[in-house]
Amino acid sequence: MCRLLSGTPVDAGEGFADWQMPASEWFCTAARGFYGGAVALLADGTMVSAVATTVDAGTAFATLSFTCSFLRPVQPDGRPLMAKARVAHRGRTIAMCTAEITDADGKRVAMASSSSMIVPTERWRRGEMVPPLDESPVRGDANAAPA
Repeated sequence: MCRLLSGTPVDAGEGFADWQMPASEWFCTAARGFYGGAVALLADGTMVSAVATTVDAGTAFATLSFTCSFLRPVQPDGRPLMAKARVAHRGRTIAMCTAEITDADGKRVAMASSSSMIVPTERWRRGEMVPPLDESPVRGDANAAPA
């Protein structure tokens, strides 16, 4: 999220995280509308960060559901969008989170919610990470005619 969106963490603590990113023209459609997917990614990444503050280091967890409602258009003026995520519920295996995204004037542009599955007995396995598709080994010739 940091490189793709120029997102930066602002604050974090037990059960919350705040991130920001610029409302850049890079995230606009050809018609100059701000792409909602960039706002959604900011919301999701911030909520994942908030959940991460509630688990032990290395504990496996993943998003189960995600919803984002867009409330007003984002102006691509380069000023920061701020995302504030809070864990509303943290059980042993499920966490519920909410996020509010505001523009530089403090106007709410989107609200989001998510649930995450936490697997306290499972650890992230760093040595078994799957490489991105563009870094995967090539299997056969992509230009070869099908058999």
